Amino acid sequence: MASLLGYGKPHPGIYHTWAIKFDRRDSDWTKQRLIWYRDGAEFYAVTGA
Repeated sequence: MASLLGYGKPHPGIYHTWAIKFDRRDSDWTKQRLIWYRDGAEFYAVTGA
């Protein structure tokens, strides 16, 4: 998984698909996750903890 900061320099002509998912399936907010995806693969995630 890459870091959101310092991932590298942008390259003209190369495009990516991004998505953000808020996973609230667990009723315990400390286990809920906010997940970033790039090209269908998990890129970065944070939890409520």
